Amino acid sequence: MRTNLATYEHDKWVVTIASWALLALALAMLLGGVYMQVVLHETKAPLWLGIVAALPLAIPLELWNFSDPDTLFRVMALQDRFLVACFGFAIGLGAILLYGLNLFTHPNFGIKDLFIGGVVLGGLLFGIGVGLAGYFPGTIWIALGQGRRDAIYAVIGGLLGAFTWSMIFGWARGPLWNTLNFGPITWPQLFGIPFSDKVGMFVGSIVFGILLLLVFLFLPRYPKMPIKQACGFHLAGVGKETVIRFTDMMNDDLAKYPNQNKFLVELINESSVRNARFIMILGAAFTIEAVA
Repeated sequence: MRTNLATYEHDKWVVTIASWALLALALAMLLGGVYMQVVLHETKAPLWLGIVAALPLAIPLELWNFSDPDTLFRVMALQDRFLVACFGFAIGLGAILLYGLNLFTHPNFGIKDLFIGGVVLGGLLFGIGVGLAGYFPGTIWIALGQGRRDAIYAVIGGLLGAFTWSMIFGWARGPLWNTLNFGPITWPQLFGIPFSDKVGMFVGSIVFGILLLLVFLFLPRYPKMPIKQACGFHLAGVGKETVIRFTDMMNDDLAKYPNQNKFLVELINESSVRNARFIMILGAAFTIEAVA
């Protein structure tokens, strides 16, 4: 894999520069948003900003190879927890950051109603669809940009599903939405913390965020691995000499796409210190951008 050392080092340099550039862009957008709200008193960003924001959101997902159906299939088969750990980091850190900013800004977000029928049935349909297709709704478009032709069928399926839902919504609203609808329930409310209180909201986000960050820090990537192979220990520099790789996936990736970045192929298919540290950079970029 490293027969051409110069090419490999160039690939490593490209991934490193891209990762730090994405983090810098995400921080710039976040600070720009705070400036808009606190100084200019503008609570809504211009619509065209969505196009700009989509780029640093999509690139980390592509670098993590989440647009490859095989990545999701490994997760569904309980062979790889990489996606679980990354999402735990993003959601945990994102919750703390979002509600921390909410203390002195006015982000536009709302709490969805807990309607049991729709949540259960919708969750089952969504999970089965993702498991069969190998794509999330967002990763479909990344896959299309990469030239994955199978993503076309996932797009068609998604559009047909949306069309079907629009046709039956009037009938389905009663049994799925109005029945067993408990309104916008939140964890702080269950423990007696007023959700309208911004400090209470922030406290709740800290508890929730820490729980998910603990999953990221102490859940080993591959099953039957010792806990010292989890990201938390790798970030502390423990086990530098141990690198565990998903070699079958690496060989398959290089066989399908021989011209892709060789360093990146190694990075996303291993459990190691450098893998954990790159996850932190890209995960922070993705999370900060999403909050921004």
